[in-house]
Amino acid sequence: MENRADEVWATASRAHLTLDFRFNSQPLAAAFTERASIGGRGWSNVIFDDKRYDCVLALWGNCTLGLLSFWWHSSRQQPGRGIIAIRAAESLPALDFRVLTDEQLATTQAIFEEFREKELQPAYLADVDENRALLDRRVVCDLLRFDDGVYRAVRLLAAKWCAEPSVHGGKRHLGTTAVATISGTGRIVPREQEPEQQPLSLTADERAWLDEYKRQLHERFPGLIESIVVYGINSNRAAYAEVDLNTLVIIKEGDRKTEDAVSQLGHIIDMTGFFVAPSILVYTASDWEERKRSDSPIYQMVAKDGFQEV
Repeated sequence: MENRADEVWATASRAHLTLDFRFNSQPLAAAFTERASIGGRGWSNVIFDDKRYDCVLALWGNCTLGLLSFWWHSSRQQPGRGIIAIRAAESLPALDFRVLTDEQLATTQAIFEEFREKELQPAYLADVDENRALLDRRVVCDLLRFDDGVYRAVRLLAAKWCAEPSVHGGKRHLGTTAVATISGTGRIVPREQEPEQQPLSLTADERAWLDEYKRQLHERFPGLIESIVVYGINSNRAAYAEVDLNTLVIIKEGDRKTEDAVSQLGHIIDMTGFFVAPSILVYTASDWEERKRSDSPIYQMVAKDGFQEV
């Protein structure tokens, strides 16, 4: 019995990786403990030869890139939840800590001390969490030494990831994407304090594509189209130079084949010379009404920043 206890205790570590991550209720994918601890069923122990990596795992595992890596590698059988088996954890995509210089490892220690007492919101709120936004800046810019453009791309990635149903699991999502400044964290305007909606901001190419898409939709599917809505452009473009042209098409009726045909038409038109890379969602009127009744995340997004074209 004592030998068995010694064997178990030999696996204790300060670095830990979750095996069962509830994205819509839990904030951490990786954790650091002051003393070597045994993680149990929910948290695996991660033992590094270089103990400086313990802090690096905590930082990397909880920035947007680390969260996304965990989500991608996990089994997502339930909305808002990702599970990784202990053997699968060994092949989890991650930053190669071994290539970090001594200077970078010292930087990780400084970042860790900065965040030691900071609270993080559940992972599905990574796009609106001010502390998570600041952590992304520290990892992307201060540690990995990428420029501000790369950081903003990561924050856009956070917004897209948090809109994924397998991440939010249907939970209500509030706020707009947080972006940290070089000196700290930028302000987030809460929903109840948002200013009046501004006119739709489209580039000339986006407007040309949208007009052609509308024309061909009515030509090829007469009487089918109920409405076309462009959403998320203004709020995202306020923070990012490049954003997707999010387009919602609501049809009066139809099956999955009809929905696919409506969506594919928009992409085919784009490839004829517009190249605005639209993101197109198609719902029947009854499906959209159901999302309205359930106050789904996609309905919230469209209601908040949607412009009806038809």
